[in-house]
Amino acid sequence: MAGEYNKGHEYETKAEEGGPVETQDRGMFDFLGKKKEEEKPVHHEQMVSEFEKVKLINESMVTYRQLRNDQVSSASNTEENGEYLIGVGSYDMTGPAAGVVMMGYANLGQTTAGVHFRLRARTFIVAERSHGPRFAFVNLDAGMASQLVNIKVLEKLKSRFGDLYTEENVAISGIHTHAGPGGYLQYYLYAISTLGFIQESFDVIVNAIVQSIIQAHHNLKPGSIFINQGDVINAG
Repeated sequence: MAGEYNKGHEYETKAEEGGPVETQDRGMFDFLGKKKEEEKPVHHEQMVSEFEKVKLINESMVTYRQLRNDQVSSASNTEENGEYLIGVGSYDMTGPAAGVVMMGYANLGQTTAGVHFRLRARTFIVAERSHGPRFAFVNLDAGMASQLVNIKVLEKLKSRFGDLYTEENVAISGIHTHAGPGGYLQYYLYAISTLGFIQESFDVIVNAIVQSIIQAHHNLKPGSIFINQGDVINAG
């Protein structure tokens, strides 16, 4: 015991002779201090990682905005370079299928007696821009259009589109068939052969024209128009 005491005393003496010794006594919770020091670098790496994620998200958003701007710019360039927006629409305009004098022959015995195939209004719209100058051509499976039909169609279009479609850029034409119901013209001469004005014939034609124009308007897509000239051999 004495020897062990002397050795310990000598150690303390040497320490005193060699000057102050810097020590760090963590006591019984030393393991907690070490754990905190080990966690500090990991916490820093996690912060760096989160920062990088935010940076990548910001860069992605910038790239997305640039892509959208490029698409808008490309669309503008397309319209400026002579491309058009083209839309088509088609809507049923068959009308009363029985008991109505057909349009054209002025023959009271030529009345509708069923449906062989359905009649349609077909619209073609060509526009320079989405809200720019345009032209709408409507082709009817009917003998012809009429002034009263045009007036009513334009009234309905104005209530929906404002001044986008007017008498200056809407043309309504017929294929001159004699196989469709009559009674939709306001002219007295034509009303004689159909025994008067037939509201049902008129309403279905007006509605079909308006609906086909609406379809074509919402179907506008970029396109081109080509004109060709030549001879058709052995055609008739």
